[in-house]
Amino acid sequence: MKPALALAAFLATAAQVSATPVVLSDSPYAQARSVVNVVFGNYMRGLTGVRIQSGVVDLDGDGKGEVVARFVHSSSCRDGSKACRTVVLRHMGGDWKIVLDRFADALDVSQGYRDVPAPVKVDATDWTWDGSRYRPEVTTLGTSLSFKPVTDKARESVAQAFGQASKLAAAGIPVTYSYTQEGLSKGNDLMLVKMEGSVVCGKLNGCPVRILKKEGETWRPVLASATTGKVLTSKMSRQGYHDILLETKDGALQMGWTGSAYAVADRIEGTTK
Repeated sequence: MKPALALAAFLATAAQVSATPVVLSDSPYAQARSVVNVVFGNYMRGLTGVRIQSGVVDLDGDGKGEVVARFVHSSSCRDGSKACRTVVLRHMGGDWKIVLDRFADALDVSQGYRDVPAPVKVDATDWTWDGSRYRPEVTTLGTSLSFKPVTDKARESVAQAFGQASKLAAAGIPVTYSYTQEGLSKGNDLMLVKMEGSVVCGKLNGCPVRILKKEGETWRPVLASATTGKVLTSKMSRQGYHDILLETKDGALQMGWTGSAYAVADRIEGTTK
């Protein structure tokens, strides 16, 4: 990702503070296109007939342009050609770095302040600068769930859903369980349980989470995952079961109902490149 530094200098002199929404050009002669061609050359060669849209914005108010690119192709878009791969490049340390990489329909920006990149809105989700990249504001992804402590009577049966970790309490290691059924499904037949404790919760992955589905008189686990913080429900619903958003260190995992269990439907996370 090292096109000639002259490109960075050119963009610095030509870029202007952009208002929302970001306007992109299809022209192969657009100001930002030379940078896009170098950074994504290999990627573009694998997309026969791809339509490339590009633009320049000054996200951090330093007079130097950041590059926005959008790739319109059957393999780089979702929902037909509505939400397509959209990236933001920032020149840092002598190189062009990908600081946002997301399927998007629209990208809106505001003016930066004192060299700190401004917040951006990717469709309905807010993304903010964390020092090296953009990261989604998890609270804008859905409705946060509130949890209640699992009763002593139900504690043992709930703990079984966590497998080997459930034996920690029996060994005298303190763990707690909390649950919610709030807005998870039309039939109120889902229960989301979170296990917490210094031994079971890690800095990278967070605390264990299970979703249980009521079938007759039993509760069957239909999701086994973890969260570093918030758990939310999405407006997206599949067969009467709302998508679940689990906060991660990079953003959030969106879990969707498959018909028999929950699986990863989307990763709404800051780039790790």
